[in-house]
Amino acid sequence: MKISSQRIIEVLSLTIGIEAVLVMVGWIFNIDFLTRIIPVGINMKFPTALSFFCSAIALYLIFRIINDNYELSAIILPGIALFLLLIMGVIFLASFTNTQTGLLADITGTQTGIENLFVTEQSPIYTRGSGLPAVITIINFILFGIASLNSMFNFPNRRKVFKFIGLFFVVASLISIIGYLFSIPALYFEIDGWTPIAFNTALCFLMLGSGLIIISKIKTVYEA
Repeated sequence: MKISSQRIIEVLSLTIGIEAVLVMVGWIFNIDFLTRIIPVGINMKFPTALSFFCSAIALYLIFRIINDNYELSAIILPGIALFLLLIMGVIFLASFTNTQTGLLADITGTQTGIENLFVTEQSPIYTRGSGLPAVITIINFILFGIASLNSMFNFPNRRKVFKFIGLFFVVASLISIIGYLFSIPALYFEIDGWTPIAFNTALCFLMLGSGLIIISKIKTVYEA
């Protein structure tokens, strides 16, 4: 039995959304195992989980607006896209850190505070000093924000943008997953001074990228 594109997108969106909620609950209530898949591995950060929750909704709405011009997508998607671009843009500035300060702190005299939501030093999930996401995670969410905005405009290369961003997610995620499977820290961005990408984060981006690739193959009535 052939599975429809809509059903695949629904499953991907639901899976990403559920994982995001579980991680956020883990951070809020200090339940360590909910924030990670590998017991001794890196945990997904709270801003990452929040962004994945928004992205899960956006993935489904992108499919709907491309597939059948779902009007609600045109209302919600711009807000999600701008949220991702804003929060990740600000965190990107804060990602240039040493142990105490970052680029944003150097400029403004303060850190964002976003990356430290629900981070408690006494908590068992207090890891690497903060909830700052990996740089590749930040870049991916910025690209997904662009993809979400891209869905609002019907131009000839729209599907190519989805495909390119989707492939970027898939390749980067697979490299990270291989790094975990074969214990090669550099492949999951375990670089001195930088936060590595979590295993469950890589899996979620793999699903998000796969969804964008599926969407890139859908022809609208204007392209048929």
